[in-house]
Amino acid sequence: MFISNNSLREFEGNARSLSFSRQSRNWHSTCPQKASSNRSINSVVIAEFRDEVYASLASLLKHLGLVIYRAENATELAGQIVSNSPDLVLLSATQPDESSWLTSAKLRLVDSSRPVWIYTPKPASALDQWLSMAGIDEVIVYGGVLDTLVDSLHDRMSRKISAASRNVYNFRRPTAI
Repeated sequence: MFISNNSLREFEGNARSLSFSRQSRNWHSTCPQKASSNRSINSVVIAEFRDEVYASLASLLKHLGLVIYRAENATELAGQIVSNSPDLVLLSATQPDESSWLTSAKLRLVDSSRPVWIYTPKPASALDQWLSMAGIDEVIVYGGVLDTLVDSLHDRMSRKISAASRNVYNFRRPTAI
């Protein structure tokens, strides 16, 4: 197999734009998730293998008026994203089949603008410094207590929904003088 110089230059250009070249010193400045902060959320896919956790999260999000999809593993998550194109991916950090960090990094290769939130029972560790490379927008630490997770998610979603509604412009029809 022969590789031309043009294809190498094209690869280098792509790598530079993704901040994987040596010339890039600030990894956070080019993170794809920064652009998604003002995006409105109407649908969510929840990657959760435990029925009781999924039921609690789905109930909360449905109450907030969102459309909910479920994936029990990373393979189902990919299918849900392709078929339903949800606005937010909510991942459990304790998935048994694949690391949520790896799943998030894979999602970023396909879609760099979709927000990805991870919820975890454990506090942040040294591995969490890789968040910007894995493409995580938010990490919710809930200490293993389901009520804490639901409350924390409710607070974040309420803020996100209210921020999105403030970004909608209300145009008034001019009144006659």
